[in-house]
Amino acid sequence: MASKWQAEGLLELSQVELYVADVGPGSFSGIKVGVTMAKVWAGMFGKKVAAVQAFDLMGDEDQMQLGAGKGKAFLRIGDTIQVVASEGRTEPGYWPNCPNPIYPDTGRILLLLPRLYSVEPEQLAPLYGAEPSISQAKQTHIMGETYARDTD
Repeated sequence: MASKWQAEGLLELSQVELYVADVGPGSFSGIKVGVTMAKVWAGMFGKKVAAVQAFDLMGDEDQMQLGAGKGKAFLRIGDTIQVVASEGRTEPGYWPNCPNPIYPDTGRILLLLPRLYSVEPEQLAPLYGAEPSISQAKQTHIMGETYARDTD
């Protein structure tokens, strides 16, 4: 009996030959989830993984930027990525209120396949681009109990 995936002409996860993950830069949680899922699926089925950067999914321009939140942007110039203030930037890409945004397009993976380098799942690593911005909790939660935070 055919599975729902086969009936719709799609592959089963076990039929995928190479799992490709967008390793960033981007949101800490989003990148971590994507990389983790690629590693888990590849590991389950004994397959390899490959990394692609969000910038590569946006285009081939030498200089490109994407929003990093809080008035910042990830800027790629050649092979270098840095975090810069997004105000006044003119490189192609996307960020809040960008006049002509270019978004990552997963369809570009097919163009990038010849350049991708496959590795074992445990070798795939995220490219966060910036430290996570995690705020301190106002209260401490321990095993379901809430305690006032000591501010001294």
